[in-house]
Amino acid sequence: MSRPSTPARLLRPLGEIALVVVGYALAFEVARAALHRAEARSATALDAQASPGMYAFAEIVMFLGVLFAAGALPTGAAFFFLLRRARPDGWLWRALSAVAIPLACTGLASCLGCAIDPRIFGPFMLLALARGALSPPLVCALVAAAFAAPDPRARRRIVVAAAVEGAASAYVVTRLVAWS
Repeated sequence: MSRPSTPARLLRPLGEIALVVVGYALAFEVARAALHRAEARSATALDAQASPGMYAFAEIVMFLGVLFAAGALPTGAAFFFLLRRARPDGWLWRALSAVAIPLACTGLASCLGCAIDPRIFGPFMLLALARGALSPPLVCALVAAAFAAPDPRARRRIVVAAAVEGAASAYVVTRLVAWS
């Protein structure tokens, strides 16, 4: 027999959804502001007028990087809200903990491959860079999942995956700071 739905019970999931949506909207605005600042700075540069396509591509990459970084917090909140509602004995935690470590290893492998010799990936270099860019949001999502995991074995596996993904994320952030 189900409990009757009250306005307070319905408002809580809607509030969580609204929080995540507002977080993504703020992340988009932060990325848009960073893009506007970059455009204003490069509008007077002679290089920007000589090669506008290269500057446009750099602005797209910068916009997506800022959007991914700023969207890490709402992504983690969304995973936390979603996984908190999952049943403790359900298949979701077993599946998530089984997939988390290999997924984190792909991020670490892409970062190590880029660090050692970028020619390792050949035509897949763009995919390796995109996978590296996903590391910071995934760390937040894995940490939120580790806090929400009810099963201790699943929690340990998710924490290991978050640590591996954190190493990849640290490399990505270090490279971005070194390039700027």
